Formats: sequence, structure tokens, C-alpha cells
Amino acid sequence: MSAVEPNAKAASKPTIAAQVVAKLRHDILHGILAPGAKLNLDKLRESMDVGLSPLREAVTRLVVEGLIEAEAQRGYTVASISVSNLDEVCALRLELEPYALRKSIENGG
Repeated sequence: MSAVEPNAKAASKPTIAAQVVAKLRHDILHGILAPGAKLNLDKLRESMDVGLSPLREAVTRLVVEGLIEAEAQRGYTVASISVSNLDEVCALRLELEPYALRKSIENGG
């Protein structure tokens, strides 16, 4: 066993922030956190038993992904959904998925 293996294991273990991202993403996508719901960071921190720094990092990552919205002086909310947004996503998928399939077939594998 080399001295590099323990470090490789530690590097592959998800950070606390990554674990929080995964949990929040799951809760949003499965409707546990409802669209438009205000996120109380103190309550989330307590319920997830994590510090404020990893929670803020996780929320920031999800803002970038569009699952959470940040508003100055108002905090964070779960991103809203609408019929028009769903229509837009469906239209984009109808365009992109056939293209992706053709490229996959062209490239093999």
C-alpha cells in the first residue's frame, strides 16, 4: 500500500459543502423544498447539522445552477417554476436531444 492511497481516498470523499449541495438539490427536485419557498439558513444549518460556511457555499453553487435564487437584502428562495419555463425547457430538449443522439452515433461508443 503506498502513502498516496490514503490521500486519494480523502480527496474522493465529498466535502461537507458538496454533501449539502446534494441534499438541497435532492430536496428541491423532489418537491420537499417547494418552488418559491424562502430558505432560512439558520434552520437549514441546524437541521443539516453543518456550519454556516459550507451551507453558504452550497447555496451559492445552487444559485449558479438556477435551483435557488438570491435577492439582495431578502435572502434565498427556491427557484420558481412556471408553465412557460417548462415549455421553454421542453422546446430546447426537442432541439438538443436529437442532435446529441446523432453526434453520439457518429462518434461511436
